[in-house]
Amino acid sequence: MSTIYPIADDAKFQVVGKWTGRRLDAQAKITGQMKFGADANFPDMLYMAIKHSTIPSGTITSMDTTAAKAIPGVVAILTPDDIKNNPKWGLKSDGTLAINWKSVPILPFDKIRNAGEEIAAVVAEDPYVAEEACQAIKVTYSPSPFVLHPLTAKSSSAPQVYTGTANQAAPTTYTVGDATTAMKDTSLTIFNGTYESSHWQNNNIEPWAFTVKVDNTGRTEMWSSNAYAKTFQYSIAGYLGVARSRVRVYNECGSASFGDKTGTNRSHILGCLLAQMTGRPVHFLATHEHNLIIGNHRNKVVFQIQIGYTSAGVIKALIGTLYGCNSAFGGGGTSGSALGLYAVYKFPNFLINTYDVYSNTNNCGPIRCVADPYAMWCINSALDEIAMKLGMSLSDLIAANDNQTYPKFLYVSGDKDQQTTNRIASCGQPDMYTQALSMSGFTEDHDRPAYLCPRPVHEDLLNIRFHQVSDLCLPDRRANDHRNRSLHRSELDDSARLQHLCCRSRCRHGHGHHKGHELHSGAGLWQGALQGWIGGTGSERSCSGDKRSDTGGAMA
Repeated sequence: MSTIYPIADDAKFQVVGKWTGRRLDAQAKITGQMKFGADANFPDMLYMAIKHSTIPSGTITSMDTTAAKAIPGVVAILTPDDIKNNPKWGLKSDGTLAINWKSVPILPFDKIRNAGEEIAAVVAEDPYVAEEACQAIKVTYSPSPFVLHPLTAKSSSAPQVYTGTANQAAPTTYTVGDATTAMKDTSLTIFNGTYESSHWQNNNIEPWAFTVKVDNTGRTEMWSSNAYAKTFQYSIAGYLGVARSRVRVYNECGSASFGDKTGTNRSHILGCLLAQMTGRPVHFLATHEHNLIIGNHRNKVVFQIQIGYTSAGVIKALIGTLYGCNSAFGGGGTSGSALGLYAVYKFPNFLINTYDVYSNTNNCGPIRCVADPYAMWCINSALDEIAMKLGMSLSDLIAANDNQTYPKFLYVSGDKDQQTTNRIASCGQPDMYTQALSMSGFTEDHDRPAYLCPRPVHEDLLNIRFHQVSDLCLPDRRANDHRNRSLHRSELDDSARLQHLCCRSRCRHGHGHHKGHELHSGAGLWQGALQGWIGGTGSERSCSGDKRSDTGGAMA
């Protein structure tokens, strides 16, 4: 076991925990002088509000803005018909889109694909007037069937998000060695697991906000809260069909986005168009409620995993099939989840196919990083299940795979990435792993620390499977049945909840089934050890293992 060093006193570190000089932006931030996107203010400025669809799929049969336009202070309203009938914004003479936002019109005059999709925009002299006008717009819809889950959406009989186009895209494949042939070895035990992640929503402390000005020559300037000013500049210029030199984006604070504010959304383009229409600056500040609608979120991914291993715990092959919700507008990036499956451990053979699947869900993208936390939760949970079947700890399993195909099962400094062959200059995974074991109190035999859980855990609690950070599931919940009710942790008394969360015993009870969840599983070593006692990020899992003739146990 590695020694745990106080980081600030550890001579190995030259940056972490050390004074590296004064931050250039520190004074402006702590004195309130820093200008964020919401702080931009100009004379004669208008305020924009957006009306959102209340159906996930269908068309708009009528939109009446009469009452909204009659409200004092309303300056302009932009509707889908306004977009469609303007050849600079909607349909050109050849039938193509002038402004093509992720392959759809800037306002949906063709088809609504998501509940919450922007369907109109209002600018007024006052932000409250703009919101009132949005509420006064009367909309009649013609709803159509919709689909939300990737396993349902990929079916050929599922409602198509884009008429005439299959929801499921062609696969992206990652492979090393020959996993298919390796799996045919009859001496191997084959583990099968299905893991379904939860839907994560971004909701930034600083929500989406911007102010845009367009002068009489068409030069556009935007003050925005976003991660990458250059990305916004190029994107806005592309949507407006102008040279990049005609667009400037100011971002004094370099807003942290955690994956959300990395690209333009419809509100930015609508603000630009309304600034053009009115000749006045347009300001937009999303509420946190709106941020949950228009932001980029990490959508659900379903992992179907096969792992072939020997009786000694040596992993010979991994086969994975991944289906990810690609939202109604792309951006799912399910291929990013493949990275998390093979980027921590060096499997001698693997074959991973990823599928982006369109669904009637809202915008999606990265949170904190591309998509690998989901996958790391998945692969660590799977390896921990294998270790338990073999009577090992996860650290035993990792050690059993050292000096097999590679000197170390974990990536270490100097290794080459199996896919790209790029050399990994710095990687402290083994040291981090052993320190996480020690810091978490996660002992070799999975005993729970007495000081955390001094009293026995009632067996009924062990029969409640861990769902996600805020929920515990009813015992009869199934991996792909998201309709069952959830039991919230608040329904348990404090002492029972503490015992449940801290318990890390194996929870094996009769009938060949797991009736409880290994709460502090392998995923917890990487994620839970430093973030609390809850391991993993996903919501659903089911798994089984068999050695050709043994059906093993399936998750309850």
